[in-house]
Amino acid sequence: FLHYKALLEKAFNEDEFVLYYQPYFYTNNLSIAGFETLTRWRSKHHGVMLPGNFIPILEETGLILKLETFIIDQACRDLKLINSTKLNTDNLFSTSINISPISFKNEDVNKKITKILSWHKRNGKSNECGLSKQINIEITESSFLENPSKMIETLEQLKSSGFKISLDDFGTGYSSFSYLKDLPIDYLKIDISFVRNLLSNNKLKAITKTIIDLAHDLDLKTIAEGVETKEQFELLKSYGCDIVQGFWLAKPMQIDELIEFIGKWKIEKEKYLQ
Repeated sequence: FLHYKALLEKAFNEDEFVLYYQPYFYTNNLSIAGFETLTRWRSKHHGVMLPGNFIPILEETGLILKLETFIIDQACRDLKLINSTKLNTDNLFSTSINISPISFKNEDVNKKITKILSWHKRNGKSNECGLSKQINIEITESSFLENPSKMIETLEQLKSSGFKISLDDFGTGYSSFSYLKDLPIDYLKIDISFVRNLLSNNKLKAITKTIIDLAHDLDLKTIAEGVETKEQFELLKSYGCDIVQGFWLAKPMQIDELIEFIGKWKIEKEKYLQ
């Protein structure tokens, strides 16, 4: 543990953390709905490592707060780059950023994010208000189980600042339904564990359809993670799922590859719609 902590502290100094973006797509026409921001650690000692291998250590040591500051700042820079390319003529693209329960417990998340956005505004990087509308904050149920009233207050502050809120991994926790009515959220993300076996399990089909119907009744949109086949996509679309994400359509990619992908997608998507 101490060995990995030392390596992670060194990773910040040597810029070993890299952002990847995985696109979301609207089910009705497969246009790009936005992106999820994902982090990879390019360790000189262990190679490229996925979040599951280092996020728990960052959370336990408190270094997660430093990583999130880096992610938010770099995502703002990348959003400016993406949107300056004029690849999307209708609306500005947005990206979602996962915020750890540790952060909500130990710091003022709204103040932290708006401070970074204000810096970009002061330095001519972007419009602060515009940036907040381009960032979707992803939370998990464990974020609000310990102190739900404080969590709801923080989320309402974020909403008033212009951010969208997603509840990630929905359906895998213990108390989602009891708190759902009070949370100021915009999206429910259907966990990959539901999607993975969706075609072969009638109970999962029933649960997934119920989640989508419930979300719509609460005026929320749904995002399905882990869509890897056209058959999964078609079933989710028939259930009314609003947005999908998964390797069938696009893998996580770095910023340069993402910009190239966006430029080609209007033509490429036609083969998925056939």
